[in-house]
Amino acid sequence: MDKASACGAEDCEFDSHRVHRLEGEVQEWFNCSLSKSDVSIYRDRGFESHPHRMINKNLVLVSGAIVFKEGRGKRRWFVVKQTGDEDEKWEIPKVPVRKTESSSRAAIRIMGEKGGMDAKILEEAGRAGGSTTINGEIVPQRHLYYLMMQVAAGEVLGFEDYKWLEYAKAVRKLSSKRERLMIRQARQELRKWQREQKNKEQ
Repeated sequence: MDKASACGAEDCEFDSHRVHRLEGEVQEWFNCSLSKSDVSIYRDRGFESHPHRMINKNLVLVSGAIVFKEGRGKRRWFVVKQTGDEDEKWEIPKVPVRKTESSSRAAIRIMGEKGGMDAKILEEAGRAGGSTTINGEIVPQRHLYYLMMQVAAGEVLGFEDYKWLEYAKAVRKLSSKRERLMIRQARQELRKWQREQKNKEQ
């Protein structure tokens, strides 16, 4: 399927129009300051609501790649260990978003650079808020997770360890409650996406 036709927007490279709209939201997160008239709008989206705070100086955006592949009649999900620490937990691949890119492109980048694969974004799987500490200062942090499908495999070089697991095993392997929720939501979005594809084919 042509991805631009799925979204309907000219030159859009994503399969879902919802992801295309999200691209614009992410750019807002980085490039827009808040005026008093904008506070209520952005508060609803979970952003910092101070009218004089520049978002690009405070918000840390992290992109998560929830990747699956199909093979031999089974679907498997990709989980990783980022480092070789003994107490390192299994997790969904994640990467900080550069200020020159969007969160969706960051997800594609990490799977290419570290996962050695081409992966296609199908849908947004979920979002989560929180905070992190940088140079002793607490700053807001946002995670955006994407449902992605492997389209071309390669050699995985950028992660200390990785596994392709069937869904139930992948859920049990993830140590974070938030990431267990995200992979559940990703599976739900995949089911919706598959139904939409079948309807388009009829």
